[in-house]
Amino acid sequence: MNVFEKASELASEIRESKEYKTLIDCKCKMDNNEEATSLLRDMRLLQEEYIKTVRENIDKDAINSMENILKNKHDELLENEITHDYIIAKDVFDKLMKEINKILAKGIALPTKGNDCENCEGCE
Repeated sequence: MNVFEKASELASEIRESKEYKTLIDCKCKMDNNEEATSLLRDMRLLQEEYIKTVRENIDKDAINSMENILKNKHDELLENEITHDYIIAKDVFDKLMKEINKILAKGIALPTKGNDCENCEGCE
């Protein structure tokens, strides 16, 4: 089996995971609810505006004001059951993917001189 077949197999396993299925279910519920999609869209726009404000180094008061607005919008997102469930599901799925990526990175890391290079014949 080649590397692409294994990658496809891994993708299939991920799609069958509880974390992925929960995320997809929550996303569908959110996509079908105008209030939830509006809340999330507003949050993304506020985040973009905040990033722009910080990058342009606008005065401290403007940045603090934006941070308060973002916190309030985040609280609003968490108060809505649909967006709350989506945020939690996305966080859980992101953690799964991070762990998978860590395993992949560790498995393909190139040895460096001085490390425990088990089964490596490249340094000498």
